[in-house]
Amino acid sequence: MRFACLLLLFAASAAAAQEASVRFLILDLNGDGYVSLSEAAGIGDVVERFDRADADRDGYLSAREFDRLERARVRTVETRRERVRTSVARDARAAAREEEAASAEAAPSAAAGASR
Repeated sequence: MRFACLLLLFAASAAAAQEASVRFLILDLNGDGYVSLSEAAGIGDVVERFDRADADRDGYLSAREFDRLERARVRTVETRRERVRTSVARDARAAAREEEAASAEAAPSAAAGASR
């Protein structure tokens, strides 16, 4: 049973890799072994992830970079906004902790000054 599951998993991953390879060959219109942004024009998911997948920033996707295309995250305006919100909230919490620590340090010294 385990062997059959592993075999199916291997077959599925091999099929996905083959699909990516075939897709790469179809998009490589001039046959130079690379996919440029102009060759990928009109293919929304490739265009969206192109810059993230282009690891060497040469403006072309090699077969290896193209294989990683599916794992490349798309940065959208919402993603950026969420990162900014998270950062602002984290900074606000840190500032509140610093303020609490400063007021806790000031309280004993103020009490000591009042007892004189």
